[in-house]
Amino acid sequence: MISEAFWLRELGALQTPIIDIIGFSEVITSEKFGPVNPKYREYAHDLNKAARLIMDRMVQRLDESKSQERKSGLKRKSDLKQQSGDALASVLMSHEIRSPLNVIIGFAEIMMRSLFGPMDDPYQAYAEDIHSSGMLLLDVINDLLDLARVEAERIELDEGSVDVEKAVQESLREAMPQAVQGQVTLTWVPSVAKLPNLLCDRRRLRQMLLNILSSAAKFDKPGRMVEVGTDFSDGPGIVIRDTGWGILMDSLKLILTKCLMEQHGGNLLIASMPNDGVTVRLLFPSERILRSEE
Repeated sequence: MISEAFWLRELGALQTPIIDIIGFSEVITSEKFGPVNPKYREYAHDLNKAARLIMDRMVQRLDESKSQERKSGLKRKSDLKQQSGDALASVLMSHEIRSPLNVIIGFAEIMMRSLFGPMDDPYQAYAEDIHSSGMLLLDVINDLLDLARVEAERIELDEGSVDVEKAVQESLREAMPQAVQGQVTLTWVPSVAKLPNLLCDRRRLRQMLLNILSSAAKFDKPGRMVEVGTDFSDGPGIVIRDTGWGILMDSLKLILTKCLMEQHGGNLLIASMPNDGVTVRLLFPSERILRSEE
């Protein structure tokens, strides 16, 4: 069972991009660097209000959820687990949070694309920062929502026959922009033999791969390499090796990946050596190997 301290820490981390959005938008509304197109100033004002609304509603709904949990007096651990996940999911899926977040991302995109005329460079940069913060907020919310569902045992895997090599290469292409930004090289190390397909949830497999690849790209040093390969010697496994500081053990994406692997009956194995990066292995049960006739 994930500790309450973890939930509180991650939910508290949501405040950082919200505060950033509020600050960036105030630069535009105050016309700090000179006159701004009135339409853009109006949009910045509206998304500033939306960010403040998210902050207020999130604090309010969390306080309500904690109060209800204290009053319920649930004793069984399983009941507490389910209620904790349900309460968090209720907060994150609330239209009181989702609707203003859509406003923030949508208005920021309008300003980024200069749909109502050009923006001066400083304001253009702040519009891009608002959009990035909005997308970060959405990403963290979605990860927390997934983790809450796993914790409450509400995720059902959509299992099928998955081509492992194809799934890995698709994930590498999707992670490439972040790797390029961090000046990190992502490399696929092909297997000598043709890999059998796995019985797993294809979307969740790609999600797990992206979680690890994005963390590796973020914490690796510029000029380093992240290698992705497979190792079926001890069962079907996907191996990611990075040469940086290592992937944060307590990061939200890593914990979510661990939970999703456990949903598949597998394990997330991590080995770290000083000054030699980290090796992460997604190890699936052998019974998930599909033979050619299957």
